[in-house]
Amino acid sequence: MASFSKVLFILFSSLAAAAFAMIMSRFFIPKDVGLIGGAMVLGYGVLGLGIGLIISLLIRNKIPNTVLLGVNLVLFLFLFIFGMRIYQQIQKSNAAAQQERERLQKMTPTAPAKPISYPAATTMGIGIAQPKLNPKKTLYFYPAPKTDELPEQLTPTDSITFKQLPGGIDIATAPPWLVPERLKLDYQIFHFLVQSQSRYFLQVIGNKTNGQTAWIAKSQVNYQDWASFLLTVPAVEPLNWEDNPLRAKPLRHATPLLEFNAQNILQPLRIENNWIQVNILNQDYTPIQKGWIRWRSDAQLSITYQLLS
Repeated sequence: MASFSKVLFILFSSLAAAAFAMIMSRFFIPKDVGLIGGAMVLGYGVLGLGIGLIISLLIRNKIPNTVLLGVNLVLFLFLFIFGMRIYQQIQKSNAAAQQERERLQKMTPTAPAKPISYPAATTMGIGIAQPKLNPKKTLYFYPAPKTDELPEQLTPTDSITFKQLPGGIDIATAPPWLVPERLKLDYQIFHFLVQSQSRYFLQVIGNKTNGQTAWIAKSQVNYQDWASFLLTVPAVEPLNWEDNPLRAKPLRHATPLLEFNAQNILQPLRIENNWIQVNILNQDYTPIQKGWIRWRSDAQLSITYQLLS
């Protein structure tokens, strides 16, 4: 019986030390560490477990058996209360998450957005965001996040839902103000112009006719900066052939290649600073020569781009 009490004492003492360390960790872990906070609390618990195990092994034989029974009872009650508190917190968290899911499902859908064709925007931002088109996933818009704030910590202000049609995916519901950079879902084209980014969010221009912006989670889109994006398009073209002609080298004073014009197809090859090297093709897509054009000037695009070949 004495040996069993000592085994229980070692077990209860180790677990109690781990629980106490996890409770005390709240005074040492900053509140703004995000998801890593849980791992840090667990680390404190493991440290407490090790310390409790060592101490209990050292003192187990120094405690009288009659006292050991009382100590075990106190430790058991402490662990029971601690376990009940953890269980209640988990239940409370699950209930809050379920309420939030139900609230989002009951949000009144806004009118479907109409795909409107506009010329390429000359205000370039920093890149292009392409939403992941999935009928089972909702694209949420958020208020401006604080530094290191996670999407799950914010309440969405609006959303876009998608539906599956025989010919592909289409928008089911969306904000009435939605006019993205490109919207042609019969070709699975849906682009936002990205104005800025934080660690977990992108600030996009949601309505390019008036510059209205919104924040979306990076995890819900595929983001490319301009250099990466332009190298994926089939063709580019200067906004103004006279001011931005094809040149033999990526220099403003380089020889202009004036024999080429809008009748040629300019296929992007590589980007060097503000210049993009292109493969010059004729209307039969036969390569003729290579050249360079400026793709940006200050904070504006100097070219347009095609998304369909």
